Amino acid sequence: MKKIFWLALFVAVFGIGILVLRFFFCTEDEWVCENGEWTRHGNPTISKPKTVCVVGKTGDSKNERVVTSTKIILYFANNKIDPEFLDCGRLNAVERDSNERVDKYRYALTQLLLGPSNDEENAGYYSLIGRGVRIQELSFIDGEVNVDFSVDLNKDAAGSCKVTAIRAQITDTLKQFPEVKNVNISIGGNREDILQP
Repeated sequence: MKKIFWLALFVAVFGIGILVLRFFFCTEDEWVCENGEWTRHGNPTISKPKTVCVVGKTGDSKNERVVTSTKIILYFANNKIDPEFLDCGRLNAVERDSNERVDKYRYALTQLLLGPSNDEENAGYYSLIGRGVRIQELSFIDGEVNVDFSVDLNKDAAGSCKVTAIRAQITDTLKQFPEVKNVNISIGGNREDILQP
C-alpha cells in the first residue's frame, strides 16, 4: 500500500512539474515557424510575420535553403522615385509572394532575373540586369552565397553606374536573408574582370 502511495505521489509531482514547465516556458500567444509556415499559437497581439519562415534548425545551411516564404524582397531601380538615376546604388524594394517550397536564394534571384511585373513596371520599377541571364551555379556556405551567372550578365553592362546598380540588385536581394553575410558573383566561372565599367 505504501508503494502505491509513493508511486501516486511521484506521478502527481511529476505531472505538476510538467504543467509548471509548460506554463512558464511554452510559446503561447505568438507566431511560431512550424513545417515552413507561420502558425498561430494562442492569441498573438501582432500580425503574421512577413519574413521568411525557415524549415529546419538555425545554422543548418542545407535546411535553411528550403523554405515556405510569405514574402520575398527584390531590388529594382525606379524612374518615378529617382527619374535621373543620380544615385547608382539606390534601389527600391518590391515584395513578391512565395508560397511554394523552394530554394530561397535561387527563387529570389530567379524572380530578380525575370524583372519587374507589369504592375511594378507601371509603378516605375525597372531592372538594370538584361534579359536572358541565367543562374549556372549557386551555393551557400558559412554565410557566403556564391553565384555564377551566364555570360549574358556581362552584356550591355557598360558604365560604372550601371555596373554598381547590377551588383547592388544581386547583393541586396540576397542579403535580405540575415544569414547571408557576403555575396560572391562570377560570370561563366570567372570572378575577375567581370562587370567592369
